Amino acid sequence: MRKGHSHYLTIVSDISSLNNTKILAVIDGRTVDDIRPFLESIPPRILQNLEGISIDMSAGYYSALKELFKNIPEKFDEIVVIDRFHVAKLLGDKIDGERKKSIKALKEEYKDDETTLKELKSTMWPFRHHPENLDDAETDRLKKLFEYSPNLKKCHALREELYTIFEEKNITKADAREKIDQWCIDTEEYETKGYNPFKAFVKTYRKFEEHILNYFTHRISSGAVEGLNNKIKVIKRRGFGFRNVLNFTKRLFLDINYRSVFMPSK
Repeated sequence: MRKGHSHYLTIVSDISSLNNTKILAVIDGRTVDDIRPFLESIPPRILQNLEGISIDMSAGYYSALKELFKNIPEKFDEIVVIDRFHVAKLLGDKIDGERKKSIKALKEEYKDDETTLKELKSTMWPFRHHPENLDDAETDRLKKLFEYSPNLKKCHALREELYTIFEEKNITKADAREKIDQWCIDTEEYETKGYNPFKAFVKTYRKFEEHILNYFTHRISSGAVEGLNNKIKVIKRRGFGFRNVLNFTKRLFLDINYRSVFMPSK
C-alpha cells in the first residue's frame, strides 16, 4: 500500500466484461488464510452459476479454490482456467535462463574477439520478444546470435511453437491437447550439456494440464487484470500511498467501479 512497506492486498475482480473490469473485493493480505473467508462467503448458487475463473499457478490459491468446490469437483475441473500469460512467463523464464548461460559461454569463448562481443550485445530484448514484434535491426541481431548458437535458436523456436498454439483462434481443447503433447515430445530432444530447460516446465504443465487446456474452451485470461493493476498503481501514486486499508478500498471502488457514474463520458 505504501512505498517501502511490505503491506499486500488481494484484489478479486470480475473480468466478464473485458472493457469494464470491476473490483469485487479488496482483501487485507495475500495468504490462503487471508482469502479463505471471502471464498467461503460465496453462496453455493453463485458457485454453481460461475462460467469461468482465471487464476495463476499459485499452489495456495489453487488449493483454496479446489477446497471451495469440494462438493462439486466437476465444476472446478470445468471452469477453472490457468492464466495463459502465467504459463508463458513460466516457460519464458526457463528459456531466458538458457539464453543467459549461452551468452556467458559465448563471451568466454570469444573474449578476445571485439567484433563478436559487440554482436552479442543488445540481444536480450530481441530474444525475449516475438519475431513479429521486432524491427529490422533487432531481427538482424537475433539472427547473428543464432549463428553463434544454433542450440539457442532451437530453444527459441520451441518457445514460439507453444505460443503459436495458444494464438490459434478456432482450435479446440482436444486439438490443443494433441498439439501440446507433441510439443512436449519435441522438447525432449533439446539438451545442452546434459541439461534440458524444458523439463521442469513440462512437469508443471502435466500437473495443471486440464486447467491450462481449459483456456481453449473458455478463452479467458488474466490479461484484463494487468490493466486493472496499472490503474491501481496510478491511484496509489496519486494518493502518495495509503495508510488505511478501508480508505484505499473506498478510493479503488470510487475510481474503478463508479467512475463512469460520477464522471460520465457523454
